[in-house]
Amino acid sequence: MCVNRRALAAVFFFLLRARSFALELPEWTAGFFLDLEGQYYIIPDFTGTLDAPVAERYGVAGGLVKPYPGFRLGAGYGWSRFRLSLESGYTYIAGTNPLVLDIHLVPLVLRAGYTFRLGKFSVLPSIGAGLIFSSVTHYETAIAMLLDKLSRSSGGGVLVNAGLRLGWALTPGVGLYAGAGIDCVVERDGLLPLPVVEMGISLKPFLLGKRRPARTPEVPAGPEISSGPAVPEAAAEAGIAGVVYFPADSAVPAAPPAELDAAGELLRASPALGVRLRGYAAPYGSPAWLSGLSEERARFCGDYLVKEYGIERERISVEWYGEGQSETGVSDQEWRRVEIIIENREAPIING
Repeated sequence: MCVNRRALAAVFFFLLRARSFALELPEWTAGFFLDLEGQYYIIPDFTGTLDAPVAERYGVAGGLVKPYPGFRLGAGYGWSRFRLSLESGYTYIAGTNPLVLDIHLVPLVLRAGYTFRLGKFSVLPSIGAGLIFSSVTHYETAIAMLLDKLSRSSGGGVLVNAGLRLGWALTPGVGLYAGAGIDCVVERDGLLPLPVVEMGISLKPFLLGKRRPARTPEVPAGPEISSGPAVPEAAAEAGIAGVVYFPADSAVPAAPPAELDAAGELLRASPALGVRLRGYAAPYGSPAWLSGLSEERARFCGDYLVKEYGIERERISVEWYGEGQSETGVSDQEWRRVEIIIENREAPIING
């Protein structure tokens, strides 16, 4: 119990320190990750159920056991909103039945999940399958208990699980989560469902040293950006007519795109004009993820002009650059943008 108290104290101290971090969810959904969690099994009473034979083999029949907090470690890779990880851990269960002394459980699971964003938080439903290995120290009979003849039985079975986590990011490389689920041991003659609650920390090793830039208000001061990601020299020759800003990890603007509406009205009234759309993303994630996100943002703007204003697609040029160049003082909001450049299809029009 001393170890468990120290672990709980360490988690509590970490949570107190974490209050000094901003809880804005960054765009860090691609790359390798590590999950370290504490878990606790809730053992039901299987007496009189169809699952009693399986519970008997694992030493948990009748609910006469006392589970202790265990741990689970996972390593995997995430891309876009998908995650795939390989997990293992250990749980100790003490027997309160006089014939059962202790139970040791070691799972090995391949788990897949999909992340949903809810503002500053994330929700991760997941499913998995693998193996579970058990070791039970017990007395086979009452006579064996009187003679103090202990027996140890070991075995393994198929394990399937499902779970739901609620997480929130502290920094680009560190996130916390809590959740609940069920580990289900599958045997020929029945199932052994084991509800579990968990709390842990998720780490992205390649982002731990990355510092977030200084923040400015989410509402931009105007369409012109005084300092921000560098753009190619050929594209910089045209003036920026407007900028559409996006929330973190999203290809849909948080507010109605007034700049796109203005561009749409101009293009509809002047058929000789065209538009170039340049997409960018904040620098949190792999290059492939940032490139895809900036492309989605630029294409959203192009589709908007086609659907809302009937602009021909041949008049729309879509470009994307992924992560822009980092410069001190640039806010996350300014990185997550699409620039609108109005052009004459024969010569650029500079917009001041």
